[in-house]
Amino acid sequence: MKRKAKHTPHSKPPRRTASAGLPAAALAFAARHAMAGCLLLIRIGSARIVSTYNVFNHTVDEPTHIACGMEWLSKGTSHYEDQHPPLSRIAVALGP
Repeated sequence: MKRKAKHTPHSKPPRRTASAGLPAAALAFAARHAMAGCLLLIRIGSARIVSTYNVFNHTVDEPTHIACGMEWLSKGTSHYEDQHPPLSRIAVALGP
């Protein structure tokens, strides 16, 4: 059975590891760069979302829906466009 070496002022301290087996230097590096890593992931996610704008951008007719909802709220009629039911337009018109 080996004896555990004592730490003396002239010897190197034993290398400490985390419970997952990672060296302390790797954990210190992760702690120092955590904010930069989070910002990098946010930037990558934002870039991926922005890259889909030309594919999923079907919001050209939203002002018409808001106007129809506001017309129904103020006058009780819907004459701008009869293609869609007024309930969702009313909900959108309540926003502004």
